Amino acid sequence: MPRAQTDSDAYDPDSVGLPATEGGVGDEVLDLSGYDENAGPPPLAPGVYDARVDNAEWGISQSGGNPMITWTFVVQDHESGRERRVWHYSVLTEDHLGRLKRLIRRLNPDYDLTQFRPRSSAADFIGSPCRLRLRVQAGRGDQGPRNQVSDVLPPDEGSSSFLDA
Repeated sequence: MPRAQTDSDAYDPDSVGLPATEGGVGDEVLDLSGYDENAGPPPLAPGVYDARVDNAEWGISQSGGNPMITWTFVVQDHESGRERRVWHYSVLTEDHLGRLKRLIRRLNPDYDLTQFRPRSSAADFIGSPCRLRLRVQAGRGDQGPRNQVSDVLPPDEGSSSFLDA
């Protein structure tokens, strides 16, 4: 299976449909007038995907002002062969801590749960392989449909994936 392009790979205008120019990266002329400013890539089909934790960041939720961890996962888009990012939020309130515990156990069954510090410990999971159960959530307002992580699962030990590339 070919290795997926990542944000850190060298920029190739042909790979994203941009015109090649003599001026180099950033000097392309793009006519943006015909594009929907609210459009984005279509969501991935519902299902279970191999993934890895790309980032885990402590912050405050905009909606409720509660502490939370924003998890960024990278999954393989089987149609395009590229990596896609999806997000999941762990709100750190009493009634949601059991879900956080389950997520941590699935990422690292041996993690010492008595020593978890949300502000600093979340970064311990960056690079951790896992699987994600994704669903498609209807868009809100002008936004189109998007993926939602409905569950974080332990990695499938018996199969190879883009994570091994």
